Amino acid sequence: MPKFPATVTFYSLTKSDQGPVPKLTPLHVKEYAFIICFVLSSQEHKFGESCHLEGCNKVMNECICAASYNVDNGTFFLIGIASAEMKKVTYNLKLVIDVESVEVKKAHCECAQRCGPAAACKHILGMLLMLAHYVKTGELKIQMSCTGQLQSYKKPSRAHVRSPVRAGKLGKGALDFDPRPAKFRNMPGFTDAVYNAAINFCLLSGMDISLRYAFQGANVAGIIANHDYLAEPLNHV
Repeated sequence: MPKFPATVTFYSLTKSDQGPVPKLTPLHVKEYAFIICFVLSSQEHKFGESCHLEGCNKVMNECICAASYNVDNGTFFLIGIASAEMKKVTYNLKLVIDVESVEVKKAHCECAQRCGPAAACKHILGMLLMLAHYVKTGELKIQMSCTGQLQSYKKPSRAHVRSPVRAGKLGKGALDFDPRPAKFRNMPGFTDAVYNAAINFCLLSGMDISLRYAFQGANVAGIIANHDYLAEPLNHV
């Protein structure tokens, strides 16, 4: 049995990763469930329940949260997350599949029904069915998380279909928002005070802060021209 690779070497399964995925079919999944349940279970009713794939189809369509893979020496390793149907809990899954023979070598699930190394619970079978559906159609049935969707708040209810509007005609609104208290707005000499503070800070600390470049530089040529009475220009002193 090949050793399971380190988790950091896995890649998220995406729509363009059909190449390395074993060519699974629903028949392979049903055969795996049949063999595991028949060999490991001596109770006929358990065997029948586990091989019934309706619940597994629901897991495939609604409960697969994540899937990552790694391929090493003809062996396909997969780690995934599946959510429970009735509870707000998730289970970690591990699968080891031979790429050439499409044989499931190892399967493990954290749910209470099957632990492994030959698990055949509905989460494992649902993950296998998801891979089979992905190989056949290219559709990846992985539920998108809340952080994986574009934000939908603070968007206009309808798009603007007329000609563009000039910024000056937009009126007062969010663009004119000033977080400063009213008493600190439009203060006389405010720009000069910030300018002097920035220049003095750079001079005394030796630091070059970006605020300094918000102000126009001094006119050195004009200063030299105004002090033409000196023996040498200021830039030569």
